[in-house]
Amino acid sequence: MTKLRAGAAAVLLLCATALAGYQTITVRVGKGPVDVAVNQATNMVYAANALSRTITVIDGATNVVAATVPLAFEPAALLCDQSADVLFCRSADSPHLTKVNCARDNQVSHIYLGSAGRCSAFGLNTSNGNVYCACPDRVLVIDGRAGEVVAEIPVPPNNWRDLLFDPVNNLVFCAGDSATGVLVIDGARNTVIASIPAGARLHSLCRDSRGNRVYCAGPGAVSVIDAARNLVTDTILLRRSPWGMMCYDPGGHRVVCPEAGKSGRVTLIDCATGDTSSFRAGKGPHLSAMDPVGNRFFVLNRLSRDVSVVDGNTLEQSRVAVGDAPVALAVNQTTGQVYVANRNSNSVSVITDKPLKADIRIVGVKRQYKASAFGASVVTPIVVLSSTAPTVTGVTVRLEISGIPEQGPGTSDSLRVRVYLDSAHVWELMERSRVEVPFPEFPIEPGQYEVEVRITDFADITPADNALKLRWKFPARR
Repeated sequence: MTKLRAGAAAVLLLCATALAGYQTITVRVGKGPVDVAVNQATNMVYAANALSRTITVIDGATNVVAATVPLAFEPAALLCDQSADVLFCRSADSPHLTKVNCARDNQVSHIYLGSAGRCSAFGLNTSNGNVYCACPDRVLVIDGRAGEVVAEIPVPPNNWRDLLFDPVNNLVFCAGDSATGVLVIDGARNTVIASIPAGARLHSLCRDSRGNRVYCAGPGAVSVIDAARNLVTDTILLRRSPWGMMCYDPGGHRVVCPEAGKSGRVTLIDCATGDTSSFRAGKGPHLSAMDPVGNRFFVLNRLSRDVSVVDGNTLEQSRVAVGDAPVALAVNQTTGQVYVANRNSNSVSVITDKPLKADIRIVGVKRQYKASAFGASVVTPIVVLSSTAPTVTGVTVRLEISGIPEQGPGTSDSLRVRVYLDSAHVWELMERSRVEVPFPEFPIEPGQYEVEVRITDFADITPADNALKLRWKFPARR
């Protein structure tokens, strides 16, 4: 949280870490965030906080915390049904699935999974709202709208790592640790129709929508599955084992596959030919996500604690720093903003290339008069920062003070308002008994600054102990 010292002057810390046109905003959330999800329809962002057992709701338009939802169980991952405005949260320590009805003031309910045990992977049927929960020896089908289990599908025991719904073929693909391979479930009949040999220790699935293929990552290789025939048509060997989650790039018709290790190697698989190429991101690339509208993809680098923003045409990249222990990545494909959950920083980093502005307002002034040695009354503010204020970086700051009281009897005729940047006097205004005092805009370059606002009477005879309490709200806006 940005902190402000109390006293006769207001101080705001701005930390700019933008690279190559990208800015970051740090939003403080609960303790130990482990996942982040976006509802593109409502432009709301959700962070699952494992240690505080809460979900933080962030307004994507302002990047300000809108609500905190308490949970009964430790959250492990999030799944968003955008059309119903419902959020599902699987638990790390309980056989329950938590449902948050976002449209109804974040109303919480719990779906008991019974003897099936803990859900280790889940996915959404976007056509009917059903949720598939992969448990150790069965896959549960849950009516997401009604919030109840409607079917249980027996499967071989496994520690399931990923689950993918294919809306074209109405199939569910499940990948896990055991040598079962990839299980295929018919979404219409809720039965297992195939077991595709693809090895063991499988952990990531992604779908090529143009070629009707599913890609499955395992040790040292990626298997290519024909989704119409449910068989492996190719095995693509990699220099290192894939790590984390792959994504499909529709513009380049390729799969983005991060590889394990500090080298930062990311392999690109051409879906038409099966050929591979690679580039180096940051250290420990782990997750990838796509922005098809902006034709760019993002790679989360856990060890170097940054995100590689890669141009889909040129493969030129920018590295944008995020918080400590980044573990999850989500993209709003409507706005192009990227959200990263930082487990050790208790924060969500927002990455954007859109121009940002920070609006700072001072409201709620009380009157207070005290005669000075010169017989004049004075006004001096103490500023308190709103607890929901994010840290804004690489932006233009616009300052505005409102609610300044009219001068009382015996006061000086005017107020003197000064603005300082790193103790350097950059602007001054002298106004006669004005309720609204407009401030100009100040461009803030990357770096760290103190912005200080001093309000005194014109004669500068304000005693330091003669104070009025103000509240400073600091939302960030595009």
